Amino acid sequence: MEATTSDYDREKLQERLAKLAGGVAVLYVGATTEVEMKEKKDRVDDALAATRAAVEEGIVP
Repeated sequence: MEATTSDYDREKLQERLAKLAGGVAVLYVGATTEVEMKEKKDRVDDALAATRAAVEEGIVP
C-alpha cells in the first residue's frame, strides 16, 4: 500500500485487505431445478461448516 500515491488506490487496497482479514465472501451458486438448488446449497453449507471447523482447529491459518 505504501507504493501507491493515489488516495483512491490506497483506500481500495485497504478495503480489500479488510475484507480478506475479516473473512468476507460472496458465493454465487446456480441450478436449473429447485431440487438441484437445494442440494447445492446443502453442499455449500457443509463446506462452509467444514472450513470454519478447520480454522478453529488450526488446520487452516
